[in-house]
Amino acid sequence: MGHPNRHRRQQLQQWAGLIAAAGAGSLLWPDCVRAQPGGGGESRRLVAYYSRTGHTRQAALAITQAVGADLFEIVPATPYPAGYQETVDLNSRQRAAGEFPGVARLIPGLDRYDTVFLGYPVWAVDLPRVLVPFLRQQDFNGKTLAPFCTSAMSGLAGTEQTLHQLCPQARVLPGLALPGGGRGHNTLVTRIDDDARRRSEQWGRSTLESGARR
Repeated sequence: MGHPNRHRRQQLQQWAGLIAAAGAGSLLWPDCVRAQPGGGGESRRLVAYYSRTGHTRQAALAITQAVGADLFEIVPATPYPAGYQETVDLNSRQRAAGEFPGVARLIPGLDRYDTVFLGYPVWAVDLPRVLVPFLRQQDFNGKTLAPFCTSAMSGLAGTEQTLHQLCPQARVLPGLALPGGGRGHNTLVTRIDDDARRRSEQWGRSTLESGARR
């Protein structure tokens, strides 16, 4: 048997650490959240993610811990609306107009990372549009991209192929799809269930191993 209280404390510590980093504002704005010491120097792995309500963030935290990666949150230059339907409507208008929202910051020192785990929710059977400028404005040539996503029912929805198109010189590994919020979901998520956490951790570790063999 495990120790549920200890497991819960670990989850709260992870969440508190992310909130503390986000709350530090401009002090931490340019930087990634670094991996914990003891991994033998700087991490060559990064988990970069966009999350609106927290499902993808929680998966990102689990993968970060499992593989000893640095952590980077993708932030739109202009925040999305707080309401679910308002966000859906904005995304639809941008798709119809061929527009993409700006991204607030890019990865500092991207060249030092070999493997980037890229996390996102699936919106309208596609990447969130903020990921397009995020990927286009940086050089992922020669890097390994490992996508993971959360969705109500669409799985990866062909987003691996989209990543191939956006980053043709990167190596895109098979991704992970996890359950996310359904239509209308607009509640902050501070934990994912044990099965999703376990799958995230196992996928992260196996992805590193398979990437190293190729």
